[in-house]
Amino acid sequence: MRYFESDGLFQHTSAGEAEVVRAELLKPEQRAQFQWQVEGLWELAWVLSLIPRPDHFRTCGNELVTLVPKPGGPVGDFIERAQMRPNDELLAEADMLYRLHWAVREASLRRQRIPTGLPCQVTEERLRAINWVLSSEVTWEETDTST
Repeated sequence: MRYFESDGLFQHTSAGEAEVVRAELLKPEQRAQFQWQVEGLWELAWVLSLIPRPDHFRTCGNELVTLVPKPGGPVGDFIERAQMRPNDELLAEADMLYRLHWAVREASLRRQRIPTGLPCQVTEERLRAINWVLSSEVTWEETDTST
């Protein structure tokens, strides 16, 4: 809380995000959603060229926590390393994730084996991340992941 308040970060959060940060105890659905959002952060690490390529047939790597600065720590090295990928790469990734999400949802609806072998939320949160980057006029929570 001190970190969010001292750095004025609450002005950059949605109502839902602020509720999670302020909560002393998360509701089960908040906890579950928060866990899946890590997959979106993994995709954003790719967007910023911090990782070579996310493997969409594996969950997020444990090294994600080492890629971002710790709260209150120096951010200079992170900002220097973080370079937005070119638009053509972002669009190609968005297209691939859209088609992969379609296949995952279709298999789920038909009660078939999921092509990635992962929970549907992994692909959905990665699709949300890339769509948010390409449609930054909407909030994270409003970002379209429909297929």
